[in-house]
Amino acid sequence: MARRSLAGGATAGAASRVRFAPTSNNLLVSSWDSGLRLYDADTNTLRFKAESEPALLDCCFEDESAAFACCSDGSVRRYDFRSVSQDTVGLHEDAVACVEYSQTTGYVAGSVDGVVALNYLDDVTDGNMGKKIFVTGDDGGYAIAWDGQSKKKLLELPSFSGSVASMAYNHSGQLLAVAPNYHHEADTMFFGPAWEMSDSEEHHFESKADAGASKTYPQQAGTIRKNGYIVIKGRPCKVVEVSTSKTGKHGHAKCHFVAIDIFNGKKLEDIVPSSHNCDVPHVNRTDYQLIDISEDGFVSLLTENGGTKDDLRLPTDEALLSQIKAGFDDGKDLIVSVMSAMGEEQICGLKDIGKN
Repeated sequence: MARRSLAGGATAGAASRVRFAPTSNNLLVSSWDSGLRLYDADTNTLRFKAESEPALLDCCFEDESAAFACCSDGSVRRYDFRSVSQDTVGLHEDAVACVEYSQTTGYVAGSVDGVVALNYLDDVTDGNMGKKIFVTGDDGGYAIAWDGQSKKKLLELPSFSGSVASMAYNHSGQLLAVAPNYHHEADTMFFGPAWEMSDSEEHHFESKADAGASKTYPQQAGTIRKNGYIVIKGRPCKVVEVSTSKTGKHGHAKCHFVAIDIFNGKKLEDIVPSSHNCDVPHVNRTDYQLIDISEDGFVSLLTENGGTKDDLRLPTDEALLSQIKAGFDDGKDLIVSVMSAMGEEQICGLKDIGKN
């Protein structure tokens, strides 16, 4: 299986959607940097490029010569590849998150305000699923092909740097396009020919990201709420306040986040366009029974499998530290909660379950 990156310049912002054309191997890519690009996947060349002010949240083909894209300013735009032009064909009151096109009856667009606009769309029946093979992508950067009937894993692509934002098959099923989503760097589209399916490895449907492949995952700024988590200046934080400005002339509302570092308690702030992606940390809490406290401030904790965890220090919070020491000196059975995120761990809570 070959894997190639597309020529013609990577997107300046994360790709939001990739789509193959109905009958050719032309690949359409919309992105958060407000650009729409059309690539020839056979010759690895850029055939069309158009810029706009708002971010493009989704795209689809009308036919081989035209396409639609929906935007963060609520507009739906039509692009003509032959005349190299674009026109606004619809307008929502809020950002439009998805757009689809029926070859016989028109397009359908859905917005983030929960409204779906139907434009001359009749009933459409699902196509033949063929061999019922599908591909999943996760926030750990893994794209995996599955057999939908046997629930066996058929192939796992080499991991991408960042989460998988979008994937698309071409009309014949011979090419798969994958758009990694890593908004700190330029993104690249990868594709490769169809692979030979193997039944040699059986696997349940699960994501490798759960095994710690990624410390963060992308989330649109406008969907992050108070008491949620966000990464600010490279630190995992809990959001204590969020406010959103009105949409500006460039189609972007801005979110102002006030957050507290979950490990050191410092206050951090950030302002991000609501349609852009933010890094969100994977935050986990695990309970352990306290076994011992060493003279140098390290604790010994009992794990679920009967082993010990000896690499954590006592917390720096004075109130929590006093409670742990007092309970331990009194001979009580104590359960401590350990919070982990982005490679750091810290005791964050205490439960008293009685005396020994």
